[in-house]
Amino acid sequence: MTLQFRPYQSDAIEAIDAELEQVDSTLLVASVGAGKTLMQAGFIQRVIGKFPEARFVCAVHTRELVSQNFNALIRIWPFAPAAINSAALGQRNTRAQILFCSIQSVYSKAQQIGWTDCLIVDEAHLISPKGTTMYRQFIDELRAINPNMRILGMSGTPYRMDTGELTEGDDALFKSVAYNVGVGQLIEEGYLTRPISKGTATTFDVSGVHMRGGDYIAGELERAVNKSHITDAAVNEIIRLGHDRKSWIAFCAGVDHAREVRNAMRERGVSCEMVEGTMDAGTRKRTIEAYCRGEIRCLTNVNVLSIGFDYPAIDLVALMRPTKSPALYVQQVGRGLRLSPGKKDCLVLDFANVVRTLGPVDDVQVKRPGKGSGEAPIRICPDCECINHASARVCIDCGHEFPEPEIKVNAVADDVPILSKGEAESRVVASRTFRHHPGKGDKPDSVKITYMSGFTAINEWAFPGHKGFAKTKSDRLWLAHQGKRPFPSSAMEWLERQGELAETVEIQVRPNGKYWDVVGHVVGERTAANDNTPPPANDNRSNWEWELDDEVPF
Repeated sequence: MTLQFRPYQSDAIEAIDAELEQVDSTLLVASVGAGKTLMQAGFIQRVIGKFPEARFVCAVHTRELVSQNFNALIRIWPFAPAAINSAALGQRNTRAQILFCSIQSVYSKAQQIGWTDCLIVDEAHLISPKGTTMYRQFIDELRAINPNMRILGMSGTPYRMDTGELTEGDDALFKSVAYNVGVGQLIEEGYLTRPISKGTATTFDVSGVHMRGGDYIAGELERAVNKSHITDAAVNEIIRLGHDRKSWIAFCAGVDHAREVRNAMRERGVSCEMVEGTMDAGTRKRTIEAYCRGEIRCLTNVNVLSIGFDYPAIDLVALMRPTKSPALYVQQVGRGLRLSPGKKDCLVLDFANVVRTLGPVDDVQVKRPGKGSGEAPIRICPDCECINHASARVCIDCGHEFPEPEIKVNAVADDVPILSKGEAESRVVASRTFRHHPGKGDKPDSVKITYMSGFTAINEWAFPGHKGFAKTKSDRLWLAHQGKRPFPSSAMEWLERQGELAETVEIQVRPNGKYWDVVGHVVGERTAANDNTPPPANDNRSNWEWELDDEVPF
C-alpha cells in the first residue's frame, strides 16, 4: 500500500534522507497535526527501499506513542518487518529490523538490541543534555556498537527551557534542522484549524512562586492558583464564552486544582471529568473514551493530555496552569488545532497569562540560555524594612510572614492574539474614547482612539497633523465616521470637532505580534450632528472622552 503524502510531507522525507547523508544527527520540526508519525514511516520505508538491511530503532516515552508510531508504519506498509518493545504493552521484541519501543523498557538493554543504523526519537525535546539520563545512556551504548549510527529527532517544540534550541551549544546532540513545518503554515494551507482568543477578566498572579529548572515549582504553583473564588470566576467565564462549543479541555496546575475545576463545572450543570497520572489505566481509558463519544463536555487534567492526545473535535482550550515552558504551551494549545467536521476554529482562554509571557503560538519566544545580569526582585518587610528576595515567605530578619501571592481578577481583560498573523475578526464596540498625545521632538501631536469590546481595550491612532500616508489614513478614518470637510489639521482640532463623528459599532481586528491592528470599522448614527464644540466639563457621554495622556505611539 502506498500512502499519498501531503506535499510538505514528501519534501520533509527527502530532506531528512539528504541531511543524514551529511551529518550524524538532525531534527524534523513539525507542529501538531503535521503528521510526524507518517513522515517517520515514509522515511523508514524510503531508506529500506534503498538499503534493505538498514535497521531502525524508534524510541518514545509513552506506550500511547509506541502504538501510534507502530500503527502509522503498518498503515502504509502492512507487512513491514516491525515489532514492539514496551513492558506496558506486554511486548519485549529486541531483534526486529524496525523496533518501536518505550525508552523506559530499553534504555539499559542496548546490548540486547544490538546494531542500529538509525535511532529515531519522537518528542526529542525530552532528551536531557545530562549524560546520566535514560536517553543519553541508550544513545551512548548504541553508538559504542555502531559509531556511525544516525539519529533523527522529531518535535514540534525543538527547545528546552534550560538550554534553548536543541541545536544550540557545543555539546548539542542535534547538528541541524532538516525540515521545519510550523503552525502558521499548516493553518494557512488548511491542515489545521485557526485558534482564536478572547479576553479573560480572571488571571493569576504568581509573582511569589519559586522557580526550578526554568519553570514554576509545581507544589507552590498549585497552592497559589487553587483558590475557590478564582476557580469560580474562571469557570464562570469558560461557561459564558464557551456556551456554543462542544468539547472543552482545561489544563490545570495540579491534581487538587483539576478536581476543584471539575467540581465547579459540575455545580453549574456542565458534564465534567478529571484525568491525572495516578489514575489506573482502565479508569483513565474509559473516561477519555466517554469524552471522545461526546458524553462528557469538559475534561480537566494535569499534563496527562498535553502530548499524544488527539481528539480533533476539541474546540475550547482553557490554559489554567501558568508556565514558562514554550513546549508545554504549544503542546496544550495544539490539542485544539486539529480539523473536525463542523468545527470552524478553536477558542483559547488564557487565564494563566501564557500567551502574553511566551508570545503567539506560531511565534513563540524561546529564552536563550545564559545568566541574567539584572538584580533579583525583592520584597521589603513592613515590620523591620529588611530586604528579602521576592519569593521569600518569611522575613529573614524578624520572621514576619508575608502573605500568599494574590490571585487577581482584572478590571480589564487580558486579550492577547493567539496567532501572530491571521485573518481579521469582528469585535462589537461597547464604547469609544480618544486622548491627546503630545508628539516627541518635532513630531506633531496625535490622537489615541480606544475601543472597548467586552473587557478588552483595543487601540488605534489618528495623525491629523502629520503628512503623507499617516495624514491620509487619518482623513479616511474621519470621513468613514461621517466627519465633515475640511479634515482636521491637528489633534486639538480633531478633539474640538468630535461631535461630527458617528458611532463605531463594530471593528475588524487582525493580530500583529502580541497586539491587535484595527483594519476596518462599522459605523452607526452620528453622535451629535453638526456639533463643532468640545464637550463641556460635566458631559457624561460614554462614546468620547476629552483627556490628556502622556503615552506616545512612537
